[in-house]
Amino acid sequence: MFKPSDILAISQQLQEGAVGIFPFDTLLGITGVVSESVIRRIQHIKNRDDQPFILILPDGDQLTDWVAPLSAQQKRMLDYYWPGPITFIFKKNERVPNYVTCSKPTIAIRMLEFLPVNVLLEHLKQPILSTSVNITGDPSCMTVADCPDSIVSHMDFVLDSCKPLYQQPSTIVDLSSENPICLRQGVIAYETI
Repeated sequence: MFKPSDILAISQQLQEGAVGIFPFDTLLGITGVVSESVIRRIQHIKNRDDQPFILILPDGDQLTDWVAPLSAQQKRMLDYYWPGPITFIFKKNERVPNYVTCSKPTIAIRMLEFLPVNVLLEHLKQPILSTSVNITGDPSCMTVADCPDSIVSHMDFVLDSCKPLYQQPSTIVDLSSENPICLRQGVIAYETI
């Protein structure tokens, strides 16, 4: 079980631009705050420069900072599925910098219910990035012991005192057009409501 003092220390490191390995509800992830230097660093570590990362929000009030105005149907879906192991892709808010989305018009966001992450976000009060621990194209690492040295050696911290709940990726649903499209069935089954 994690210690709250560990989370507080990681929060302080993240505010200073650190990058590290952290357990999310679905999988182990590489995380950092949303800044151009952090994003470029994670892209370099993963050998990935054309795919944006998922944003994990601390609360729903921050959603409008990142996404275009939502329809009533989209709001219903978020109320139904969040917090939970499902990633939604939205049209991005026009104020979101291109480096966050790799110049794509969409943005992937999650809100989750997992104590280590929720405690971290409570301290940070800002979104964090989430991406699987792997070199792009390789399988996701399920434990820190599975992580290649080429990734671990670039990390500022590794939290290994608790494990992800599911050991499976999140479900991904694209809400950027009129009809929702399930791009990946992950932990939970998606169905239109």
